[in-house]
Amino acid sequence: MMRTMKKKLLLNFLDHPRHWPVIFWGAFIVAAGISLWALLSFHFWGTHDDNVYEIWLNSFDELIRSGQLFPALVKDFWFEHGSPTFVFYPPLFFYLAEVPRLLGASLMVAVRIIVGLSFVASFFTMYLLAKELWGRWGGLLAGLLYLTAPYHFALIYIRGAYPENLAYGLFPLGLWFIYKVFKSGNQLYIIGLAASLAALITTNLPALLVFCLLALLWVGGLAWLEKRFPAVDLGLGVFGALGLSAFYFLPAILNLGVVQPANLTTGSTYSPIL
Repeated sequence: MMRTMKKKLLLNFLDHPRHWPVIFWGAFIVAAGISLWALLSFHFWGTHDDNVYEIWLNSFDELIRSGQLFPALVKDFWFEHGSPTFVFYPPLFFYLAEVPRLLGASLMVAVRIIVGLSFVASFFTMYLLAKELWGRWGGLLAGLLYLTAPYHFALIYIRGAYPENLAYGLFPLGLWFIYKVFKSGNQLYIIGLAASLAALITTNLPALLVFCLLALLWVGGLAWLEKRFPAVDLGLGVFGALGLSAFYFLPAILNLGVVQPANLTTGSTYSPIL
């Protein structure tokens, strides 16, 4: 009897409208602090990508400041012969990092800001998705687990894969928009789906491939549960995403003939498993 009463009091306390914001933001601040504290002293020199991002971000910043809205060439690569990195490498992370750079932030501070925001975004996007499925408590738990997932730490502090970390923060958002398209078909959700898919296309291509496989399973499951398939709405979202990201992938496709992409799948460093 006493145990049942204590449990009821605890549930009433947790579900009280005044207590929820304190619990939500308190849990978020603690989890975000665990995830982000290392950024205060973190340097991307020493990660797998080492100082590549230093060169790329500096070059991107110089090209933007010179008036090139769509940078293409990293002039300091390959013994200063230059490399068409930004023609083929998804540019969204660099555009985002350029915002604090233009506002006066140093290179390191700009990276920390965008990496920190990508961590924060992963919590809120997962909360948004999971809340639809399991309510606000399920959303909070899923958001906290996603925010503190070890793979996020490996991406930032070991691999130095900043765009990929940003892409994984966009995964739940894309799935949420797909879910809302199934549920309502509101045009705003179609636009949101197009924007989130375009952001993924222009962030990280391997992560995009993973998302596409996950999205196919997600769409199949929703179609089976809802007994409907909004092909037109989903198609509009996909075509909208292609239109928004065409500034990146069309030049990349058209310029494949001037590079040697076959070398990516040959040589001693190539592994079909990886």
